[in-house]
Amino acid sequence: MTTDTDKSPIIAGNGRRGMLDHSVTGHQLQALGQTARGRNTPIDEGVLRGKFFHHSFSGGLSVQGSDAVELQNLSSMSELQPGISFNLIFAGQVDFTLGPQRCRLGVSEYQSLECSAYALARPDIMTRFTCSGMHVRKLSVFVERGWLQQRCRLEAEQAQLHRLFAGHGQLRVWRPQQDTAGLAQSLLDDHLAEPESPGLPQRLSIECRTLALLEALLQELIDLLPESSEKCDDFPPVLPSFKDKVDACLEECRSLEDVATSLGISVSTLQRKFKASYGYTVIDYVRRRRLEMARSALVIDGISIGEAAYMAGYNHPSNFVAAFRRQFDVTPARLVRQHRNRQRQPVTAEREETAE
Repeated sequence: MTTDTDKSPIIAGNGRRGMLDHSVTGHQLQALGQTARGRNTPIDEGVLRGKFFHHSFSGGLSVQGSDAVELQNLSSMSELQPGISFNLIFAGQVDFTLGPQRCRLGVSEYQSLECSAYALARPDIMTRFTCSGMHVRKLSVFVERGWLQQRCRLEAEQAQLHRLFAGHGQLRVWRPQQDTAGLAQSLLDDHLAEPESPGLPQRLSIECRTLALLEALLQELIDLLPESSEKCDDFPPVLPSFKDKVDACLEECRSLEDVATSLGISVSTLQRKFKASYGYTVIDYVRRRRLEMARSALVIDGISIGEAAYMAGYNHPSNFVAAFRRQFDVTPARLVRQHRNRQRQPVTAEREETAE
């Protein structure tokens, strides 16, 4: 099915539940898996015109599809959470940067469908570029790392999950199998054609079909992985319930004592349980997560280095800069310059393809 974009009205509205013929504004152009905080290019005009749907399911699974024309040249930054993003592109090209990587995905005259995936072991920054006149037809499935972790019951499954996240941000591109492509095409066609937000039975059907597609995509991705992989240098995943509670405290709590009090437990209990459950200390996790939050605020919200230092819990900016460089191998000032330069010039870099 092809959207008649010339006849699609330009309507302000998010269209994130169900599907609408509409244009998406700059503040609504988001990538699957990003946090609620994200600063997009502040414009009033539409960014996309065509058909679009987005369904989020409990626990960290979501699916998004679109058949639309990009109306402007602009960029949009967001923080993506740990997880795996699968993208099936049926038409057009998608430009973005993920951390230090620059990528352009999409079909060419030699193929009609491209599938790609990247796994994030930790939060990272994405900059998405739109190109005026580009017609993009795609389906994306995002699954959080915690969602997968909760479903791993056996040691072999844990090892498999470890392999998936061993290469943070590594992009893999392949041509999907015929059955997988059929699942994706059917899901995209059916829900782009749906004129209104679906009811409960329809949402259950969407979730079941999304799970079936995720199963197929995960298996194809696992089949592409090398037999042996370097150990992941990232922390093991924190269970969503505990992680969310700790993360929710970080903006308001200045010390570990404040975090423990907010959770209703003693500092010693917090430290003991955290270490026993995850194999690393809560101090290490909080330090790293504060630096990640400061990094996002620097490049997305545009705060100063002094403000970022305070957010990360450092009294002196020089100590913050040193810790930031140890963590991300770049200074805060240089990181900000890199992202500003990316916003000025859309990406055109190539990416390495995985064998079919």
